[in-house]
Order: sequence, then structure tokens, then C-alpha cells
Amino acid sequence: MASFKEPRTAVVPVTRPPEVTSRPSSSFAPAYIYDLHGREVGVVRQKLLQLMPTYEIEVDGQKLGEIKKQFNLLKKNFDVNYLGLRVDGDFFGWNYSVFQDENLIMTISKEIVSLGDAYMMEFSDPDIEIYGLMLVVAIDAALFKERRNNLWS
Repeated sequence: MASFKEPRTAVVPVTRPPEVTSRPSSSFAPAYIYDLHGREVGVVRQKLLQLMPTYEIEVDGQKLGEIKKQFNLLKKNFDVNYLGLRVDGDFFGWNYSVFQDENLIMTISKEIVSLGDAYMMEFSDPDIEIYGLMLVVAIDAALFKERRNNLWS
């Protein structure tokens, strides 16, 4: 299993799933992450036939874990089986704290004024950027699915 100390290449933009369009979609297309040289370094895939949105995370072709949205009326939380991480969110799903072994390793904040969904990520260690980016892609996909289901129900 990968550790947070492995060196990683800087990451460039994420390809967005087709669900970003305004029409409803029944599936989440995989989101691929590429390094500056155009090589694929990670992918986030939705697991089908799950009660709550669930996403598998692969980095360098190796499955590292999965993230499942928890049902909670008070705040946005996720069941994370991914590198020993715990994710706590606020009521609106705009701010998250990511912990490993009770140590804060990353914060995620949704940018309120932006075209589309944009997040600010702060890391305690720059070597974990790819892992954090994969986490944010999965969280954004789960939240998008929830917003879309509320809109179309």
C-alpha cells in the first residue's frame, strides 16, 4: 500500500464526469488525473448498485481504497477506507478536515464564488497532493450526485 512519503509529480486538471451537464445521468464516468507529462496517475470510479454514493480510488493502477457518503442530516460525512484517513465535514458540505492517526493532514474548502465547483486544498505535506486530489474528486462526485438527486426528485 502506498504511503504519504512517496514522491509524486505535480497534477494538472481533472476531467469532469458527464454528470456535470444539466441533464440527469444514471452513472458516473471515471474521473482521470494526469501529471504534467500527460501520464495517467489516478482514477476515481463510482461503484454501482450501492445504497449511498461510493467511489473507488486508484493511483498508478493500484486500488488504494474507497469513499462512501454517510447518511447524516446534520453534516456531510464520509466513510473512508482510504489510507487510514478520516474526513469530517460541515453542515453545508463546504469545508472538510482530513485526519490520519488523529493528526490534521489536509483541509478542503469549497470556493463559494466561482464558475462551477472549485475547492481550495491545504496540505501539511506536499507529497500527499495526489492522494488529497483523489479524495476531493470523490467527495465532489458524491455531493454532485446528492444535489442532482434532490433537484430531479
